[in-house]
Formats: sequence, structure tokens, C-alpha cells
Amino acid sequence: MKKLSIIIASLCVTAGLVAQDLSAFQLSCHYPMTAGPADSAGQCDSLQYQNVSFGTDGAYLNGIYFDGSTPNACFLKTSVLSALQKPSFAVSLEFKLQPDGQEHPVMVIGPLWRFIKVLVDDLNQVGTAVNDGAVMNYGSPLDPTKWHHLVIIHTGPDSLTRFYIDGNLHSSFSETLHAPGSDRAITADHGGSGKVFRGWWRHLKVYEPKATAGISAGPFRGNLKLAPNPVLSGGAVQLDGVAGAKTVTLTDLSGRRYISRRLAGRRFQIPSLPKGVYLVQVQSRDGVRYGRLVVVERP
Repeated sequence: MKKLSIIIASLCVTAGLVAQDLSAFQLSCHYPMTAGPADSAGQCDSLQYQNVSFGTDGAYLNGIYFDGSTPNACFLKTSVLSALQKPSFAVSLEFKLQPDGQEHPVMVIGPLWRFIKVLVDDLNQVGTAVNDGAVMNYGSPLDPTKWHHLVIIHTGPDSLTRFYIDGNLHSSFSETLHAPGSDRAITADHGGSGKVFRGWWRHLKVYEPKATAGISAGPFRGNLKLAPNPVLSGGAVQLDGVAGAKTVTLTDLSGRRYISRRLAGRRFQIPSLPKGVYLVQVQSRDGVRYGRLVVVERP
């Protein structure tokens, strides 16, 4: 599974895919942090914090690990958020670094298990990981004089977590997230490594699926059976185990749509596509199924 994750991440980064799409989600809570710790809509509990200053530039954290004994150490965490307990969710954060030559977290989802984490190293390069796994670093160092925008999109049915930095896809992992419901909170604290984010946070937003969006319509079923898989670019694909009329959608890992059509049978033709990994969604009277389709070029 880890090998597949690395392959998919490499495909995403080298392909230079388009910016994130949050159209299937709706805002659940928003912490501006420019005037205090409260959620702007009053739907979620206020942030839990210690030694964090809130101002017009957002919340400032000094990067000192909160251990309960250091007087000026920082701590910042949300309460358990219901949106993070749904099969799919998204999180957005604006941040600005204050470099000090050390590794610090940018954001951690899951204070205990750290099932999603984003770190910045001593060269201001961003690393990402799921299920507290190894961090992968890509891209050029971030400019510490500018605000940056982090977006994380997790789609539970296909176990895909995508990370975007400043609108560009940074990396992608294909792994089921393993985290108890009691750990569904967001923090700036990477417990265990002795680090807290060093710099500024503002506009932390958490999203849940829209009730009418395809991402959450109907019950989620197991993996979709596709054959042949891999398939030649421009070839035909057969769906197994899906009865009746259905709608088939084919996208790449960035969310770019190539097919969205209604089928009465079990076969559909794919266009001529670059080699890579694509997602297939099939919606029928039985609910929504997801599958991963590998496309290879013709010899």
C-alpha cells in the first residue's frame, strides 16, 4: 500500500495538476483567528489555546513545545469536529512561517494518532504524511515573508488524501485513515517530537460534503470492479457487480473530469488519456461505488 501511495504521489507531482476543487463540500466551521479563538459561525467550540496571541495578522505561535512546565510554551487545538468524522472532509488554512532552522508542524489532524500531518523542515520545504507515516518532501522552499494556503481534501470512499499548497497539488496518498472518532481534532502541536508550529495561522476552515453532492449521495459500497485494469488509452472498460441504469464519472487525481455519462449497459469507452491513475465513480440505485483505473499507453 505504501508503494502505491508513493507512485500516486509521484504521478501527481510530476504531472503539475490543477488547483483544488471544493465544490462538493460546504463550510462547517471557520476560525478567522484575527480577533480571537471563536468560530465565526458559532457552530463549533472555540479553540483551546495557551500563550497564543490573536491579532490582525492571525494567531502567532512561538514554536516552543507545550509540555505543561515551560511558562511561555504554545498550544493550539480545536475541539473534536463532527465534519472530520464524516467519510469525506476538507480543511483549509492560511499560514506564514517564522524560520528557525528546525522542523515544525504546519498542521496536524489527530493530536494523538496524527493521522494527517503537514510539516516544514529546516529548509522551509513542506512534507506531508498520513497515518503518522514517513514524510515526503517536494518542491521549492516556501517564502517566509508571504502567506501560504494549505488545503487538504480527503475522500473516504476511495481512501484518497490530497494536499495542495498555494493552489497546486503537492502530494497524494491512497490509504485508509486509521483514527478513532475521539481524535478528530486539529492542532498546531506535533506531540512526541517536541515541536509546535512557529509563525502565524489564520482562517482555519473545515468542510463537510454537501448533502446533494455526488461525493456523499447514497450508501458507499466497496471497491468497484473494472476490467481490464490496466486498460489501454482509448479502450473499453467493463463494470462488474453494478446493475440497472447508472451514471459513470471518470476523473484524474486532481478532480479534472473526462467522462460523465449515463449507461444502461456495463461497458463504456474512455478517451485517449495520458498514462496514469484515474478515479471512476458509478452511481446507481444501490448507491455510489468507487474504483481506481490504471491507464497505459498503446505500444
